[in-house]
Amino acid sequence: MSHTGAKLILLVSLGSLFCRGQSSSTASPTSPPPLASEPSAPLPPSSPDMPIPNPATFPKHEDGTKSSTKRVVERLTPLCVDWMFHSCLFTGNGDLSPTDETEREFTKNFEVGETYLQGKNYKAAESRFREALQYKPDHPGATYKLAVSVDKLGKTDEAMALYDKYLKMLPSGPYADQARKALRKKTASASR
Repeated sequence: MSHTGAKLILLVSLGSLFCRGQSSSTASPTSPPPLASEPSAPLPPSSPDMPIPNPATFPKHEDGTKSSTKRVVERLTPLCVDWMFHSCLFTGNGDLSPTDETEREFTKNFEVGETYLQGKNYKAAESRFREALQYKPDHPGATYKLAVSVDKLGKTDEAMALYDKYLKMLPSGPYADQARKALRKKTASASR
């Protein structure tokens, strides 16, 4: 125990003895002696993960001056506003148009296919690029990346057809040089 703590306890205990001594002469024999006020231990610091209490969840003192109808209306008012807000939000969204859903599904399959292709999981990449092409059959990027995937899986004839299809769609596209190089390499190895 620290030196300061020991002094504090000594002072408190002496103070309580002194208070008891004075109060015993004036107090009735049946009343219990008053308790000395002991210093309370400081509260431990709160954890940073501890949630902040929500004042709205605290128990509320019922106001007896208001009528029961007014109290019910006051309790329901936030719910009505909340209901209206969510209602407006819900009606504003509506259903997705078929174009939005098509775009979303294409993008999802295309991006997952790219991830698989980068991870050298060519079978899964092939599957995802095929699904993406079901939503947008003439998308040049998906066509080229499907060609790369099937080429890595050893499906040479299909890869050549896909590289050729890509070059017909975008002869000067971002992957045109790689597609031509792959086609030359495949035709050179096929002529041997």
